[in-house]
Amino acid sequence: MTIVIAQKKDDRILILSDTMVTDEAAVKSGVIPGRLKVAVLNSKVAVAFSGAADRANDSVIKARDVFAQNGIAELQQFLKNKSLKYDIDFFLASHVNGAKLYLIRNGGMLECEDVCSIGCDDKFSEMIGAARKDNIPSNLWDSRLRDQFIDFLTSKSRSFTDPIGGFPVCVLGTHKGYTYLSNSGTMTWQFPRLITGKTVAHPDAPADAGQGHYEYSIVVLNKVGTPVVGAILPQAKIAYVYSPFKDKIPEKLSNNMKYLSWSEQVDCVRKELQKRAENLKIRP
Repeated sequence: MTIVIAQKKDDRILILSDTMVTDEAAVKSGVIPGRLKVAVLNSKVAVAFSGAADRANDSVIKARDVFAQNGIAELQQFLKNKSLKYDIDFFLASHVNGAKLYLIRNGGMLECEDVCSIGCDDKFSEMIGAARKDNIPSNLWDSRLRDQFIDFLTSKSRSFTDPIGGFPVCVLGTHKGYTYLSNSGTMTWQFPRLITGKTVAHPDAPADAGQGHYEYSIVVLNKVGTPVVGAILPQAKIAYVYSPFKDKIPEKLSNNMKYLSWSEQVDCVRKELQKRAENLKIRP
């Protein structure tokens, strides 16, 4: 399953998603690395999806060509057709003629003016309702919705049986272009058992042991219209590169990470992202 939330404020659009992929026929879900569910097509357009990951990925890859060759109206029709045929929900965010956010479902299209969601959004209803009432900052970077979304995905209170999870991915669209946003944090799930009237010590674990928690970092290129993003698990010395117009499945980087510090891991991933960006034909 999936959760994608999109928020529009004036000329800015924020899109938030998880990366978890659920395969009912598999032994366990693809929590990490999962898939990139928000694709920056170019500097003017981004598409997010909820539905069968392979078919949705194929649709997004084709959508990039449809827009480049035929424009925004044909792209809208293309996504409406795919949503009806494959039961996929899409967000289409565009700055072609001003800021426009569309929800596309069952062959129909609805323009969103504040906050909308697709996927498994039951546990986000309160968060979304509050966001509609908030005094939203115009830049959206500092919106409470973004902070709450990231906190929920990395919260120990979230059940491991939830059909959402993985890395929090954020995209911001403005008149200057669409870009992925970096974020980092820690998920903690193991705390000592508290005893009334007693002080309970929590023994320190080595920082790189991953005992009771994991750390992550989302690495991006600060360049609009670039459809690549990286994710690092520094304790495991593993990183993933998401490049949806090159590979459906994120590429795992591990051989080059084993003896690197965290800052060196970030530099390594950023170089990989730069190489992939240079190999992609970035569409205007």
